[in-house]
Amino acid sequence: MSNKLTKTKKKPETKKSKNKTEVKKADGKQKNLMKNNDLVYLSYTGYIKESGDVFDTTMEKEAKDKGIFRSNQVYEPILVAIGDGWVVKGLDAALTGKELNKKFNVTISAIDGFGERDPKKLIVYNRRKLIEAGLDPAKNPLGPGMVVNINNLPAVVRTVSSGRALLDFNPPLAGKNITYDAKITAKCNSSEEKIVALVKRRYPDLAKKDKLYSVDSKTSTLNIYIAESEMNVQDFTFIKKGLSTDFFKFISDVKKVNFIEEIIKPDTEKETKPKK
Repeated sequence: MSNKLTKTKKKPETKKSKNKTEVKKADGKQKNLMKNNDLVYLSYTGYIKESGDVFDTTMEKEAKDKGIFRSNQVYEPILVAIGDGWVVKGLDAALTGKELNKKFNVTISAIDGFGERDPKKLIVYNRRKLIEAGLDPAKNPLGPGMVVNINNLPAVVRTVSSGRALLDFNPPLAGKNITYDAKITAKCNSSEEKIVALVKRRYPDLAKKDKLYSVDSKTSTLNIYIAESEMNVQDFTFIKKGLSTDFFKFISDVKKVNFIEEIIKPDTEKETKPKK
C-alpha cells in the first residue's frame, strides 16, 4: 500500500491467466464475472413469489410506490461481500458469476431464504404470562395480526380467545418462496474503495470524514482516525473490532490496524472574546 492509494494495475491478459470468472463475449472482448469475496454494491427489489407483494427494496421510489417506505431507512445499493452471508443464502449464491450493471432475476425457496416455518415457535400465552410480559389484555386488548414484543423478540398475534393468545415467533417471511429483481451496480477494486465501503457499512458517519485514514506502506499499517464524537458512541469498541476483521479479510496488504483517537483543543479565545 502507499499513502495515496491507487487502483490495482491489471496484469496483461494471457491465455494462461484465463480462469472461471473470465469469459469471452460474442465480440471477442473479455468480461469479468463476480466471484467469492468480491465487495460489490447490490440494488434489488424482493417479492413474495406467491402474492407478488414487495417486502424489501433498495430504491426509494419503489418503496413509496409499493407502500413500504420507511423514513428512517437509507435507500441506496447495499454493500455485499459475495459468499460471506451478508444477504440471504439463495441471493448470495446467485451473485457468483453475475456481470456488473446487468439486471437479473432469481427465485429462492424458503429454505434458502428466510427459513421454513417452525411449529415450535407458535406459543400459547395465558393471561398470567401476558401480564408478566407487560401485555395485560384487560388494559391493552390484543387482536390477530398485531405485532408485540416479548423479551426483545417480535411476535405476531395469530389468535386471541378466553384471555389467551397464540403468538408466532417465526420471522414474517419464514416459509415463503421469494423472488429478487437485482443488479450489481458497482465493485470495489482498489484498497481505497474497500476501506471507505467497509467503514460506511459499520458506521456511516465515520466514513463521511475528510480525514478518515492514512497508510504506512512500510509496515502495512492502516490508521483510522477517530474523533471525540465517535469515542462517546456506545459499543464503539465492537465496531472497531468488526472493522479490523473486515480490513484483514478483504484487503490482503493490511497487516495492522491502528485506531487513532483525536481530540482538538477548543478555541478558547473565540469563546471568551466579548461581542462588539
